[in-house]
Amino acid sequence: MSNTPQMIKAWLGQDTFKERIDQALMGYLPGDAFAEQCIMVARDPKLTKCSADSLLAAFLQCAQLGLMPGAQKHVILMPRGGQVDVMITARGFKALMERLPDVSRIKVELVHKRDTFEVCDDRHDDGRPLHKFDPFDPERLFNGPDDLAGGYMQATFADGSRDWFFVSAKVIDDCKRCAKDWQRPHSPWQKWFGAMAVKTIYRQAWARMFLPMGDSTTGRQIEAAD
Repeated sequence: MSNTPQMIKAWLGQDTFKERIDQALMGYLPGDAFAEQCIMVARDPKLTKCSADSLLAAFLQCAQLGLMPGAQKHVILMPRGGQVDVMITARGFKALMERLPDVSRIKVELVHKRDTFEVCDDRHDDGRPLHKFDPFDPERLFNGPDDLAGGYMQATFADGSRDWFFVSAKVIDDCKRCAKDWQRPHSPWQKWFGAMAVKTIYRQAWARMFLPMGDSTTGRQIEAAD
Protein backbone atom coordinates (compact mmCIF):
# COMPACT_ATOMS: atom_id res chain seq x y z
CA MET A 1 0.00 0.00 0.00
CA SER A 2 1.22 3.50 -0.83
CA ASN A 3 2.52 5.61 2.04
CA THR A 4 1.43 8.84 0.31
CA PRO A 5 -1.31 9.66 2.89
CA GLN A 6 1.17 9.27 5.76
CA MET A 7 3.73 11.47 4.02
CA ILE A 8 1.13 14.16 3.32
CA LYS A 9 -0.02 14.07 6.95
CA ALA A 10 3.56 14.37 8.20
CA TRP A 11 4.37 17.26 5.86
CA LEU A 12 1.21 19.17 6.67
CA GLY A 13 1.97 18.79 10.37
CA GLN A 14 5.29 20.62 10.04
CA ASP A 15 5.36 24.26 11.10
CA THR A 16 7.03 25.34 7.84
CA PHE A 17 4.25 23.81 5.73
CA LYS A 18 1.56 25.19 8.03
CA GLU A 19 3.02 28.65 7.56
CA ARG A 20 3.18 28.16 3.79
CA ILE A 21 -0.44 27.10 3.62
CA ASP A 22 -1.63 29.94 5.85
CA GLN A 23 0.19 32.45 3.63
CA ALA A 24 -1.32 30.92 0.49
CA LEU A 25 -4.84 30.88 1.94
CA MET A 26 -4.65 34.61 2.79
CA GLY A 27 -7.44 34.25 5.32
CA TYR A 28 -10.00 32.84 2.86
CA LEU A 29 -10.09 29.48 4.66
CA PRO A 30 -8.95 28.28 8.11
CA GLY A 31 -5.56 26.60 7.78
CA ASP A 32 -6.22 23.71 10.18
CA ALA A 33 -9.49 22.76 8.48
CA PHE A 34 -7.80 22.98 5.08
CA ALA A 35 -4.98 20.65 6.21
CA GLU A 36 -7.44 18.13 7.68
CA GLN A 37 -9.40 18.05 4.43
CA CYS A 38 -6.18 17.51 2.45
CA ILE A 39 -5.28 14.53 4.65
CA MET A 40 -8.70 12.99 4.01
CA VAL A 41 -8.45 13.56 0.25
CA ALA A 42 -4.94 12.03 0.19
CA ARG A 43 -6.50 8.68 1.14
CA ASP A 44 -8.28 8.44 -2.22
CA PRO A 45 -6.96 5.18 -3.79
CA LYS A 46 -6.46 6.87 -7.17
CA LEU A 47 -4.39 9.66 -5.64
CA THR A 48 -2.26 7.33 -3.54
CA LYS A 49 -0.79 6.07 -6.82
CA CYS A 50 0.57 9.55 -7.55
CA SER A 51 3.78 10.95 -6.15
CA ALA A 52 3.48 12.60 -2.75
CA ASP A 53 5.35 15.65 -4.05
CA SER A 54 2.80 16.11 -6.84
CA LEU A 55 -0.13 15.75 -4.46
CA LEU A 56 1.35 18.26 -2.03
CA ALA A 57 1.91 20.70 -4.90
CA ALA A 58 -1.75 20.26 -5.88
CA PHE A 59 -2.85 21.06 -2.32
CA LEU A 60 -0.70 24.19 -2.29
CA GLN A 61 -2.28 25.24 -5.59
CA CYS A 62 -5.72 24.80 -4.00
CA ALA A 63 -4.59 26.96 -1.09
CA GLN A 64 -3.38 29.69 -3.45
CA LEU A 65 -6.81 29.66 -5.09
CA GLY A 66 -8.52 29.72 -1.71
CA LEU A 67 -10.54 26.62 -2.62
CA MET A 68 -11.00 23.59 -0.39
CA PRO A 69 -10.37 20.15 -1.92
CA GLY A 70 -12.86 17.42 -1.11
CA ALA A 71 -16.57 17.39 -0.36
CA GLN A 72 -17.32 20.97 -1.43
CA LYS A 73 -16.39 19.99 -5.01
CA HIS A 74 -14.70 23.30 -5.72
CA VAL A 75 -11.82 21.43 -7.34
CA ILE A 76 -11.25 18.00 -8.80
CA LEU A 77 -7.83 16.43 -8.31
CA MET A 78 -7.13 14.37 -11.41
CA PRO A 79 -4.34 11.74 -11.43
CA ARG A 80 -2.47 11.65 -14.73
CA GLY A 81 0.64 9.56 -15.22
CA GLY A 82 1.59 9.60 -11.55
CA GLN A 83 1.05 13.37 -11.27
CA VAL A 84 -1.93 15.33 -9.95
CA ASP A 85 -3.70 18.03 -11.96
CA VAL A 86 -6.02 20.52 -10.27
CA MET A 87 -9.22 21.26 -12.20
CA ILE A 88 -11.44 24.08 -10.94
CA THR A 89 -15.10 23.12 -11.17
CA ALA A 90 -18.03 25.36 -12.08
CA ARG A 91 -18.83 25.49 -8.36
CA GLY A 92 -15.28 26.67 -7.68
CA PHE A 93 -15.60 29.47 -10.24
CA LYS A 94 -18.87 30.56 -8.66
CA ALA A 95 -17.22 30.67 -5.22
CA LEU A 96 -14.32 32.75 -6.55
CA MET A 97 -16.50 35.21 -8.45
CA GLU A 98 -18.84 35.77 -5.52
CA ARG A 99 -15.83 36.99 -3.53
CA LEU A 100 -15.60 40.04 -5.75
CA PRO A 101 -16.66 43.00 -3.58
CA ASP A 102 -19.17 44.37 -6.09
CA VAL A 103 -20.82 40.99 -6.75
CA SER A 104 -23.60 39.68 -4.52
CA ARG A 105 -24.60 36.53 -6.42
CA ILE A 106 -24.08 34.88 -9.77
CA LYS A 107 -26.02 32.08 -11.39
CA VAL A 108 -25.54 30.22 -14.67
CA GLU A 109 -28.30 28.51 -16.64
CA LEU A 110 -27.98 26.27 -19.68
CA VAL A 111 -30.58 26.56 -22.43
CA HIS A 112 -31.76 23.29 -23.97
CA LYS A 113 -32.88 23.13 -27.57
CA ARG A 114 -36.31 22.11 -26.26
CA ASP A 115 -36.60 25.33 -24.21
CA THR A 116 -38.34 28.56 -25.16
CA PHE A 117 -35.86 31.41 -24.94
CA GLU A 118 -35.72 35.07 -25.88
CA VAL A 119 -34.15 38.25 -24.56
CA CYS A 120 -36.45 41.15 -23.72
CA ASP A 121 -35.82 44.58 -25.18
CA ASP A 122 -33.87 46.45 -22.50
CA ARG A 123 -35.47 49.73 -23.57
CA HIS A 124 -38.67 48.47 -21.96
CA ASP A 125 -37.27 46.08 -19.35
CA ASP A 126 -33.97 45.40 -17.63
CA GLY A 127 -32.70 43.01 -20.31
CA ARG A 128 -33.65 39.84 -18.48
CA PRO A 129 -34.15 36.75 -20.64
CA LEU A 130 -37.47 34.97 -20.99
CA HIS A 131 -36.54 31.35 -20.38
CA LYS A 132 -39.29 28.74 -20.20
CA PHE A 133 -38.81 25.01 -19.76
CA ASP A 134 -40.28 21.99 -18.03
CA PRO A 135 -37.89 21.06 -15.19
CA PHE A 136 -39.47 17.59 -15.03
CA ASP A 137 -39.00 16.82 -18.74
CA PRO A 138 -37.07 13.49 -18.76
CA GLU A 139 -35.60 14.32 -22.16
CA ARG A 140 -34.20 17.68 -21.08
CA LEU A 141 -30.66 16.42 -20.56
CA PHE A 142 -27.34 18.03 -21.38
CA ASN A 143 -25.32 15.05 -22.60
CA GLY A 144 -23.60 16.76 -25.51
CA PRO A 145 -23.56 19.65 -28.01
CA ASP A 146 -26.71 18.41 -29.77
CA ASP A 147 -28.73 19.18 -26.63
CA LEU A 148 -27.44 22.71 -26.14
CA ALA A 149 -28.74 26.01 -27.53
CA GLY A 150 -26.46 28.11 -25.33
CA GLY A 151 -26.28 29.47 -21.82
CA TYR A 152 -26.19 32.64 -19.75
CA MET A 153 -25.02 34.10 -16.47
CA GLN A 154 -27.12 36.32 -14.24
CA ALA A 155 -25.13 38.59 -11.94
CA THR A 156 -26.69 40.41 -9.00
CA PHE A 157 -24.47 43.23 -7.80
CA ALA A 158 -23.97 44.73 -4.36
CA ASP A 159 -26.16 47.72 -5.23
CA GLY A 160 -29.07 45.43 -6.14
CA SER A 161 -28.78 45.86 -9.91
CA ARG A 162 -28.63 42.87 -12.26
CA ASP A 163 -27.09 42.08 -15.61
CA TRP A 164 -26.89 39.09 -17.96
CA PHE A 165 -24.11 37.57 -20.05
CA PHE A 166 -24.96 35.24 -22.95
CA VAL A 167 -22.82 32.51 -24.56
CA SER A 168 -23.79 30.62 -27.71
CA ALA A 169 -23.54 26.86 -28.13
CA LYS A 170 -20.92 27.42 -30.83
CA VAL A 171 -18.62 29.31 -28.46
CA ILE A 172 -18.99 26.56 -25.88
CA ASP A 173 -18.24 23.92 -28.51
CA ASP A 174 -15.19 25.86 -29.72
CA CYS A 175 -13.87 25.98 -26.14
CA LYS A 176 -14.47 22.26 -25.77
CA ARG A 177 -12.42 21.55 -28.91
CA CYS A 178 -9.51 23.53 -27.49
CA ALA A 179 -9.39 21.29 -24.42
CA LYS A 180 -6.73 18.63 -24.13
CA ASP A 181 -7.96 15.11 -25.01
CA TRP A 182 -11.58 16.28 -25.22
CA GLN A 183 -12.49 13.35 -27.48
CA ARG A 184 -11.23 10.66 -25.11
CA PRO A 185 -13.72 8.81 -22.87
CA HIS A 186 -11.97 9.98 -19.68
CA SER A 187 -12.20 13.65 -20.67
CA PRO A 188 -14.41 15.81 -18.42
CA TRP A 189 -16.17 16.98 -21.58
CA GLN A 190 -17.26 13.41 -22.27
CA LYS A 191 -18.13 12.55 -18.67
CA TRP A 192 -19.69 15.82 -17.47
CA PHE A 193 -20.66 17.85 -20.53
CA GLY A 194 -23.27 19.99 -18.75
CA ALA A 195 -20.95 20.93 -15.89
CA MET A 196 -18.15 21.78 -18.32
CA ALA A 197 -20.52 23.95 -20.37
CA VAL A 198 -21.47 25.85 -17.19
CA LYS A 199 -17.79 26.27 -16.30
CA THR A 200 -17.12 27.65 -19.80
CA ILE A 201 -19.77 30.34 -19.30
CA TYR A 202 -18.07 31.43 -16.07
CA ARG A 203 -14.71 31.59 -17.83
CA GLN A 204 -16.12 33.47 -20.83
CA ALA A 205 -17.80 36.01 -18.57
CA TRP A 206 -14.50 36.68 -16.84
CA ALA A 207 -12.49 36.79 -20.08
CA ARG A 208 -14.95 39.32 -21.56
CA MET A 209 -14.69 41.49 -18.39
CA PHE A 210 -18.40 41.13 -17.65
CA LEU A 211 -17.78 41.32 -13.89
CA PRO A 212 -16.01 44.16 -12.07
CA MET A 213 -12.40 43.30 -11.31
CA GLY A 214 -12.52 44.13 -7.63
CA ASP A 215 -9.40 43.62 -5.54
CA SER A 216 -6.31 42.31 -7.29
CA THR A 217 -6.03 39.21 -5.09
CA THR A 218 -9.41 37.80 -6.12
CA GLY A 219 -8.74 38.77 -9.72
CA ARG A 220 -5.45 36.85 -9.72
CA GLN A 221 -7.15 33.80 -8.23
CA ILE A 222 -9.72 33.77 -11.02
CA GLU A 223 -7.06 34.32 -13.67
CA ALA A 224 -5.09 31.37 -12.28
CA ALA A 225 -8.08 29.03 -12.26
CA ASP A 226 -8.10 26.37 -14.97
